[in-house]
Amino acid sequence: MNTADYIDKLNREMADASTYRPVNEDNTTAINKKVMKLASELYQQGYIGRHQKAYLAPPNPRPGRLQGNPKLHKPGAPLRVIVSGVGHATERVAEAAEEQLRTHVENQPSFIKDTSDFINKLQKVPQPVTDQYGHIPLLFCMDVKKLYPSVPRVLDWACPFL
Repeated sequence: MNTADYIDKLNREMADASTYRPVNEDNTTAINKKVMKLASELYQQGYIGRHQKAYLAPPNPRPGRLQGNPKLHKPGAPLRVIVSGVGHATERVAEAAEEQLRTHVENQPSFIKDTSDFINKLQKVPQPVTDQYGHIPLLFCMDVKKLYPSVPRVLDWACPFL
């Protein structure tokens, strides 16, 4: 995809007022201050050590960066829009939260790691599969257009931790 088409597609995505809204200022510094405050409180309460406290707040955070991955398998190669959090003030807090939750999530019976894991689990299901009435369930797959932007969210919420 050439650069002009890429930029044009990103601009068209960003023009969708039902999904995105313009901001007039960069709040990265304010968010970083909240992360530093949270890290200090966790340290003072004995939940984390001084090295983790220092690690959680990056020294030079930057805003999220918009990028789009083309869906080459779809007509017109629409973009899957992503806001990269690499280097963002909350990146390391999210990393720590993910690390703490990983074991709990992966131990859930409903956890599926990837497509291969799903196929392996399906192959272990005794056949034929029927419900309590003897009906055979139908397994199907569907594609949701713009899944994450379609999820409703509250725009003006306050995180109790930040």
